[in-house]
Parts: sequence; structure tokens; C-alpha cells
Amino acid sequence: MNYIGIDLGTTNSVACTIEHGRFTYLNFSGKDLLPSAILFDKGKVTVGNAAKRRAKINADHFIASAKTYMGDLNHTWTIDGRTFNATDVAAEVLQEIFKAARKHFGNNDDIEAVITVPAQFGFIQRDETRKAGERAGFKIKQILAEPVAAALAYGFENAKPNEKIYVVDLGGGTFDVAMLETNGKNYETRIVDGDRALGGDNFDQSIVNLMMSEMRKTIGVDLSTLEHSGLNSNDYAKALQRLYTEAEKVKCALSTSDSEPVDITNLMPYGGGIYDLHMTITRDAFLKEAAPHVRKIENVIRNSFDDSNYEPSDVDRVILVGGSANMPFVRDCVQKFFGKEPYSNMDLSKLVAMGAAILVDSEMGNGIELHDLITHSFGIEVIGNRMEKMLKQNEEYPCTYTDTFYTVYDYQDAVDINAYEGEETEDVTKNRYVGGFTLEGIEKAPAGLPIEVTFTFDKSCILHVFAKEPRSGVQREVNLDPTKEQQRPEASKSSAPYDIVLLLDNSYSMLNSIDIAKDACRRLVTDMIDTAVHRIAFITFESSVQLLSHLTHDRNLLVDKINSVYVGSSTNMDGALNEAYRELENNKGKPLVILVTDGAPDSQTRTTASAYHLKGRGIKIAAIGAGDVDHNYLSSLASSREDYHAIKDMSGLASAFQTITNGLRLH
Repeated sequence: MNYIGIDLGTTNSVACTIEHGRFTYLNFSGKDLLPSAILFDKGKVTVGNAAKRRAKINADHFIASAKTYMGDLNHTWTIDGRTFNATDVAAEVLQEIFKAARKHFGNNDDIEAVITVPAQFGFIQRDETRKAGERAGFKIKQILAEPVAAALAYGFENAKPNEKIYVVDLGGGTFDVAMLETNGKNYETRIVDGDRALGGDNFDQSIVNLMMSEMRKTIGVDLSTLEHSGLNSNDYAKALQRLYTEAEKVKCALSTSDSEPVDITNLMPYGGGIYDLHMTITRDAFLKEAAPHVRKIENVIRNSFDDSNYEPSDVDRVILVGGSANMPFVRDCVQKFFGKEPYSNMDLSKLVAMGAAILVDSEMGNGIELHDLITHSFGIEVIGNRMEKMLKQNEEYPCTYTDTFYTVYDYQDAVDINAYEGEETEDVTKNRYVGGFTLEGIEKAPAGLPIEVTFTFDKSCILHVFAKEPRSGVQREVNLDPTKEQQRPEASKSSAPYDIVLLLDNSYSMLNSIDIAKDACRRLVTDMIDTAVHRIAFITFESSVQLLSHLTHDRNLLVDKINSVYVGSSTNMDGALNEAYRELENNKGKPLVILVTDGAPDSQTRTTASAYHLKGRGIKIAAIGAGDVDHNYLSSLASSREDYHAIKDMSGLASAFQTITNGLRLH
């Protein structure tokens, strides 16, 4: 077995192995940094420096910094009819590393790899990285957080017992911070934070902004968009590629000098000729343009301590990681915050790959114990479009948690188990759907049947979900497939909010059954409809129509109004329907009227016209007729035959309510 550690970077990738106790880096055309970029042309993929060179003349076939979009399966690049997503690009880069490893090891033995990712990468992003590695040919031992790998590399020989190491990792596209406590070969993550949209690319953009500003001032050309530039797509892509390539050089140069000249010849067509860009960028101008990014770095470091039990003074050693951490103002920012000089005596661009190599090597990694933290919570979707957290952010993994949930309507024979990643508990759709399944064949019983659910997050960052209905013994366990993130089930979307107007007949004919009807109405608003999601209004009708409650989420108010109902005289049904229409004129949710009666309206003509008016405005009417009523007439008031419910007497009202709410999934 061969072993290799891979830092799959946004800008550059590094691959490291250990031979005779020494770190050895794979060679890519004479260099140990492989640009994480590809170019697709004439059906062939070119990777790394060769791709960057060819991009100068074929820029619209070039893809760089794809790692920024890892896990976003909808973000794609289409070149000559072939579509790439970030996983595809990563697989091509990793395949180039695999070929170099084959050449380096000189055998056909399996190659086991540890691949690193930003600490803030979620479940889907880590899994897509794993898939890219497997597609390239590697056997993946582990997906490891970059700051953990860096701390492992630094602390392997240098760490003191019980030392707290704080890692500041500024890569090409991501920014991570982490604090680990070391004790021999034991590494425990105590703090994890970061910004997935902050890295060296942002500072390159600051320099590009200065270049574009100079061009707007001197020749009046705006390269901020293709439309504004006036160029064709290929010339525009080539110009941008030249600017970003130059920006990266200028950024590195300004780490050691106060100013740097910019000389880009043949940048683009202009005025019938060719435009050359010549200017000088000072460090002060760069820092002024990049100031918002510097503040973000400061804020992330400061905020990382907010929800922890640690203070900056608890940190024994601060380590800088990532090529972008070479910028002097990053060091100054870190030194000012911690009050101590950060360590950067090792090659910042290689620390992460070194740590991955230590962990994957069967001899060097023997006995190492890593205790990492979950960076985002995992939870289960519950009624009301909410999420109940099962495994919480910053919890150490491997970990497992079991909770009991209950069915929400009578005699259901299946439950949906949908898992999400994120921190939003009130609106599950703001989190990332990571997979789910339906537990079928459960006991058909009244609402409240217990369902046991267990979430387990293992060492390999795979989420296992287990569900069991104890009475029947039905159970199911799955390892969730993160690729379903973009395919949230329709069943989970059924909690779209409704605005519901309940119309209750309280005419004299209801004298002997009004209490039974009131009890069913109370059950409707407290047990059958989730008032955290849906709003309900309550109207009674006899000779007069009473709007007892406007649309509200307040179930206690609704119960009070239901309790106050008394019996009157005749049946002003058309007036009740008209009042319902007025209440729903400015509805926010799907409009629904539930009409309950045990008699005939005062005027069938007016009532028919009122119902027709509501239905014509897209308002759904569900009607319930009790006892000896004209069922044919009442069913004509409902939106469809299926929306009419005939019951023997008011003792069947609760069951009719349950049928309606089950059909519309209002619970």
C-alpha cells in the first residue's frame, strides 16, 4: 500500500508522502505546487500549469477556483458541449495527482489518501470531495479539516504537553480558524470557525479592482462585466485571465515591497489597435482596497471565541497556514489580536499536506487520535416546516443521538424522515437537505404513535440515520446520500402556509349539538392544524354573522372565541361566506374556507352566488353537512365533490376535520 496526503486547494494543490522519515512532495512539471485549474479544448482536459499557460489564448475554456463551489451541484461550466461542476474539476485535478503518484511510487499498489478540506465545509462538500478522490483512483482513508492537518504537522514534533494551538488558515478561497489542544499524539479540536467565501482570491480581486479603476480613468473602458466592456466573449475572458494572473504576482510582490509595477502588453483590442496596461500599485493602495477583507479576518478570529469557554490569552501558540497568510498585514492582524508573534517558520503552503501525510501513513500515523468537531448542526424536519436539531454544531464526533417523535394524525401508515444540515430551526428550507427516506408499514394508530430516530456521525464524516416504530418493530437505517440536497421531497413541501376561515353554523337547529361541535372545533385548532405555520379566522353564523377572530396564529385566542359561542336563530350562510371573502382579500397563505352546517341557508340563491364568487377568486371551500340536510346542494358549494363531507351528526365532525387536514397536510 502506498500512502499520500493531499491538500486540495482552491488555487494550488500539494501532495505529500513520507519516505524514510522525511516529507517528500510530488513533482508536477518541476514544481511541487499544482494549480487547481483545468482547461478543456478539443475534447481533452489539461490540468495545472499547462492549463494556465493555454488559458492566455483560450481563456473561455479555462476553469479555476472551482473549489469555491464544491457541493453546489447546480453551479456548472459548459465548454464545447461538456458540462463540469466543482466535483468534476476536483476529480480532474486529483487524477493528475494520482498519475504523478503512480510515477513517483513506481508500482501498481493501491494508493491510500487523506484529502483535506476547509473546516467550514459541510457534509455535502466533504462527501463530494471524497467522491472526486475515488473517481481519481485513490482509496480515501479520511477527509480531514485543513486547520487540524496543519496543527498535526506543526505539533507532531514541536508541540508541548497540553498546549493550545490556534491555527489561522488563509487559503486561496477559504478562511479557517481552529484551536486544538495537544497532548502527545492526542489532538482535540476546541474551536472551529471561518468564512467559506474569504481567501486569497478576494485579495487578488482587490488588485484587479485597482487595475480596472485605472483603465476606467485613462481610457474609459469598464471591464467589470462583459456587457460593459464592449469586447467579444473570448477577448474579454483573455483580458480577465491576464489581469488575475498579474494580480496574483503583484499580491505576492507587495508582501516584501512597498510598490510594484504592472506591465501587461497586448491586454485587449482598443481603438483599432491593442491596449497595454502600465501602472504602479502601492501597498497602501492595496491595503485600502482590501480593508473590508482584513476586517472580516479580524471579525472571524474575534467571533470564534464568543461561544467558547476560552479566551485569546489561553492560546499558547498561533500558527499561520496557507499561501495567502504570507501577506504582512495578516501577520500584523494576528499579532495584534493575540499579543504574540505567530509562528510561520515552516512552509505555509505545505503544512496542510504534511499533516495529511502524517495521518495517512501507517507508521507515522500510528497512535494518533484526532477529536474533531461538527461544523454544522444536523436535524430532522418536524411539523410547521421547522427543524429539530439532533447533532449540534461544535459537538465532537464520532457521535450519536436518539430522540422520540410522534405521529401527528390518526391512522397514518408511514412517516417521512428528512435530514437537514444547518442552524435555522424555524424554517427548515433555509438549511441544506442532505437526504431522507420514508418509514413505511408502521402501526395504524391514533395520533401520538412514538417513532424513535437516531442520528450518527462517524469518523469518516458519514451521516447514518436510523428510524424505528417500537410497537410494530418496523425499522430502517440509511447512510444518507448528500447528492439529494437539490431534490427536497414534495412531501416535505406540503407545509406551505394556509389562511383558513372556519365557518360554524350556530343557528337554533344546533341547540343540542353545539357543545359537540365546539369541542371538535377546539381539537381542530389545537391538534389538527399547526398554528405556527397556518393562520385561522373564526366566524359564526345564525341570523347575524359574527367575525369572532381575524386570521391569527394564536390558538389560545381561537379557543377562547370557540368557548364563547352561543345558539341564535336562522342561518345566514351567504353572509358568512361574504365575511370569509373579506377576511381573505389580503391573504398571505393559500386561502381555505371550512363550512360547517346542519341545515339549509336562508337563501340558496344568494349562498350559491357567494360560494361561486369565492371559488372564482381561487378560494378553496371544504363543506361539512350534518344530519338531514340537502347533501346535493351543500356539495355544490364545495370546490369539488371530494371537498364535501357528509356526516350523520356532529359527533362525526372531528373525524371530518381530520380528513380535511390530513388531505391538505395542515398538521
